[in-house]
Amino acid sequence: RRIGSDRTAAVFLPYVLRCTQYSTVGRHRQSALRSSSRSRHTRRSISSITALKAASSWPVEALGATMAPYSGQNMGAGKYDRIGKGLKDAALCGFAVSAVLLILVILTGKQLSMLFLDRPDERVIQYSYQFLVTTATGYCLLTLVNAVRFTIQGMGFSVFAITSGVFEMAARSLAGLVLVPLAGYTGICFSHVMAWIFADSFLIPAYFSCMKKVRGKSGSGLAEPLRGK
Repeated sequence: RRIGSDRTAAVFLPYVLRCTQYSTVGRHRQSALRSSSRSRHTRRSISSITALKAASSWPVEALGATMAPYSGQNMGAGKYDRIGKGLKDAALCGFAVSAVLLILVILTGKQLSMLFLDRPDERVIQYSYQFLVTTATGYCLLTLVNAVRFTIQGMGFSVFAITSGVFEMAARSLAGLVLVPLAGYTGICFSHVMAWIFADSFLIPAYFSCMKKVRGKSGSGLAEPLRGK
């Protein structure tokens, strides 16, 4: 029963950390925006596209979420090669979806931004469009973040999934504290991309390390990998 509770906590802890990460970074970003001379327009633009940005990234987010049960099932069946093949296929599919989403955002970003404004404002629309396009260019990075992180989590190495969240939080905090004062609104636009680069730089090597551990211990049982060590 204790092992089951530990595994449940290990699965949910990354989600808790991610919520904490967005809350912390949000405070850094709001503090930086207050000191900006264009804060009124930038705050309106970010507010208007929060839901739109989330909706546009749903396909990539959903694709990554499927990897946790997929990798977990194949871990239980001892079919480790299928984990790597599934991750590769998911990444390629995500890259294709990311390219389509980027094209859609470039072509329709301004019109979509107007759906969330109570009254048209050219500057707010332009800021919204800049944020959407900049973020959409990093959806291929987000594909890897979600696919690799959920794969690692499904394999039972939740500590690595948690650590990747720490890397994201550090990158977003760095963007709020350094990029925004230096580059203004452009720094805000690149905060997501910067966070995904930081996370990928940790997750990709971590994935290969996890696979090496799994294959190395496959002959003596999977108890230790499933406990996240």
